[in-house]
This record gives sequence, structure tokens and C-alpha cells, in this order.
Amino acid sequence: MPGVSVRRRYRAFISYSHSDAPVASRLHRSLEAYRVPRALRVTAGEFGPVPERLHPIFRDREELATAGALGGRLQGALAEADALLVICSPEAARSRWVNEEVLAFKRLGRSDRIYCLIVAGEPNAGDARECFPPALRFEIESDGELGQRPAEPIAADIRPGKDGRTLARLKLVAGLLGTDLDNLRRQDAQRRHRSLLLAMVAALAGMALALGLATAAWRARNDAQRRQLQAEDLLGYMLDDLRQKLDSNSRVDSLDSVSDKVTEYFASLDPRDLNDAVLRATVAGADADWPGSTSAGALPREALASFNGAYERSKALAGRHPDNGDRLFDRGQAEYWVGFVYWQSRYLERVQKWLTRYRDTCREVYALDSKRIEWQHELAYGYGQSCGARDRAGQAAKCP
Repeated sequence: MPGVSVRRRYRAFISYSHSDAPVASRLHRSLEAYRVPRALRVTAGEFGPVPERLHPIFRDREELATAGALGGRLQGALAEADALLVICSPEAARSRWVNEEVLAFKRLGRSDRIYCLIVAGEPNAGDARECFPPALRFEIESDGELGQRPAEPIAADIRPGKDGRTLARLKLVAGLLGTDLDNLRRQDAQRRHRSLLLAMVAALAGMALALGLATAAWRARNDAQRRQLQAEDLLGYMLDDLRQKLDSNSRVDSLDSVSDKVTEYFASLDPRDLNDAVLRATVAGADADWPGSTSAGALPREALASFNGAYERSKALAGRHPDNGDRLFDRGQAEYWVGFVYWQSRYLERVQKWLTRYRDTCREVYALDSKRIEWQHELAYGYGQSCGARDRAGQAAKCP
């Protein structure tokens, strides 16, 4: 039978070292934005009913270097968290505070609810490459102290050649929900591909109508020919390459190439040419680059192009439905991710511009329904991120 657990304040507590803050931030946003497939919401997981969303998730943003022990706020957040997510790297393995947080959570009797995300280093290496803190590598004894019995942490792995970003996230989601990973992967893939394929059908239908109504003007002829070539290329791929893949491989993940092809097609279109259904489907897939990291000064152009495209489409959709909070929320998410890409690359002026936009969108969303709990959290997060951007730019005094 599924287990029954007391519903605590937070779905999870993210523990990480300061050097891994960018990955922790993106993991936090990605998990809170994740929508559980509808088919799973009517089931019971190992820890109780499966929710629609995994929010709120606690991620501490304070420095602890001058503290002598975990403060009451962190101790309280750990006690109020259903699970602990640990970002694992050599820096995390050397961090006193990551180790203390893991140890404190184990002392609460919830060792089985600890999930790891390996981002660098090597687990159980026993040298400078070690990515697991001691509290992860060993079990605690009855006196609450670490013993010598080896532990076997549950870990997802985004290092090159390992799980990859999509599977890593789903592993963490499956752990938090207490559901079967294979079933979650299947449901998640079916949902994503269903949305993209429906959007493609709607776009092709609209394109066919546009082609039929094209005028004899040169520009109209040119646009019609370009759209026809794009449609023929997309349909040719589906009827040839895709059919061969499905004939030789029945796995659901073989459809990932469809998502890439359809997403590439929609990225070439003006948002004004897309209907609401297509816009919603393409905006929903905007986190495809989760959760890669970027060295300072290096602008990840593919991720930036993806999130800029998501912003333009969500902006168009919000403009059509200015009183729909969900559409405004989607626009805010795109604004945040554009700002995040610039933040990773240390383009501080652009960070401030985009995170201020995100904060203002949070205000609009909150004004539509101030009692909606996730929008309350979003507004608080929007102010925090906007002030953080000003602080990094040396303008902390301008925070409202």
C-alpha cells in the first residue's frame, strides 16, 4: 500500500554549496514550475496523493560563513521539508554547512527521503574528486552521530555521459512524488509530444488556410512558398525519418527527435502567425535546456535564443488575454529565464532589466488573485530576485 505522510510546509529543501548556487537556482525554479502529468494526479504515490505541482521548495540564499551552527530558520525549514535535495560536487563535499544540513535531516528520521543531484566530481572517490559529503556516505547511529556503515545515496547525475538533464530531473521528481520512474517518464514524454504534435497539426492547418488565401502580391507569394517548403520538410521528416525510427524502436523516448524538429519549426514563425493552442504548447516546452551551467563571460546562445523565443510567444499570448493570470505567469517565467541566462554569463545590466520585468509581472499576477498561494510565493521571489540583481550591480539602495 502507498505510504501516508504528514503534509509539511515544503515539498523539499535544497542543500548546496555557494559555488553551486547557479545550478541550485535553476533546479529550484525547474522543479517548482514542473506540472505533474494529469494521468498521475489521480493516483496515490508512496508518500500520499500525487500533487499537481511540487511547490513550495525551500532554497536558502543566505551566507553561513560567520555562523557557528545552523540557525533556527534553517533548522525549522529542514523540519518542515518532506525531502532533502543535495547538489553534489567536490565543493559540496567540502562544505561544512551542506554536511550539517544532511546530518540534521537524517536526525529527523527521514534518511530515506534524501535525493542527490551529482553535478561534478566522483561519488565515493575518497580523494579530491569526492562529491558526497561525509553525512551522505555514512549512516547515523542511534546516538545521532555518523558511524562507519556505508550509505547508498539515491542520486541523479547530470555529468557528461550520465543521465542527462531531462532524465535527471525526472528521477528527482519521481523520488519526491513517490512514483515509478518508468511510468513518470512515459507519461511526461507522452504529454510533451502530444502537446507539440497537436500544436503542429494546428499550425499546419492554419498554414494551409493561409496558403489558400494568399494573394498574388510578391511578398505574399514569397511567404507562402517559404511556409510551404517548411511544411513539406516537416511532413517529410514525419513520414520518412520518424516512421523508420518507430518501426525499429518502440520506446517512447525515440519521439524526442520529433520535439526537436517541431520546436525548430515553431522558432522560425512570428508569434502573430500562431493561435492560442500553439503558443501555449511552445511556451510550455521552454525549459528544454535545464539545468546546464555556464562559465562566467560565456553567453549560452542556444539557451538564450530558446528563452527569448518563449518570451515573445508568451508575451503575445498574455497580450491576447491580459486578465488571464496563468498567461501572465508564463510570461514572467520566460522573463526570469532570460535574466538567469544573463546572470550566469555575468551580463549584470541585462540581468537587472529582465529580473525587473519579471518582478513587475509578478505584481500583475498577484493583483489578479492575491489569495492564490503560488502567486504569493512568486511575488516574494520576484522581489528577492530583482533586489538581488540590483545588489550585484551595486544598486541595493534602489530596492523597493
